[in-house]
Amino acid sequence: MAVDFIVTLALLGLSPDTEVVDRGEALVSSSGTLEPYPLWVSKALRVVLLAVLLAIIARARVEVVVENSP
Repeated sequence: MAVDFIVTLALLGLSPDTEVVDRGEALVSSSGTLEPYPLWVSKALRVVLLAVLLAIIARARVEVVVENSP
């Protein structure tokens, strides 16, 4: 799933008239370089990833069991 996300981001960065061909082992495009993403996209991705990380941490539970032996 992570690879699909990275490929999608890479394809969105290409110009609209770029031809992309799947050769089985690699995706090949007719464009030599990617257009840079706007700064807000990078910041939005960081905010979303940070929110997901905080949600995972907030849902984590730690149980401490103390037994008194006679």
